[in-house]
Amino acid sequence: MSDFPRGWTLTAFGGNGAACVITAPAITGVVHVLDGFSAKSGGSAAQSPTITLSSSDGVFSSLILAVVDVLAGSFDTASESGLDLAAGPGAALTIEFSSNTAGDFEMLVAQGHDI
Repeated sequence: MSDFPRGWTLTAFGGNGAACVITAPAITGVVHVLDGFSAKSGGSAAQSPTITLSSSDGVFSSLILAVVDVLAGSFDTASESGLDLAAGPGAALTIEFSSNTAGDFEMLVAQGHDI
């Protein structure tokens, strides 16, 4: 009996100018599939970071998944499900905030599976 597909959930936190990044690392012969994500950003400064998807094989190159519009002193969220976005076999898959302003914080949760 095979244990594929394998599900995964990865989390990351960023803050004070450090952007939040999650990478499903390259594994020979394995295809990483992004099923969905949840994100939260905010804090003291206004900002509008994008959430992008990239893969090491070039299938995705800074594909914009969402924009999080944050007013000063508040938080905003973004989430998507049912994405089914697959990199090529053996490629790393990265989902990340484009930027983070000093004084702001970010949280990112990515869910997917491997085939």
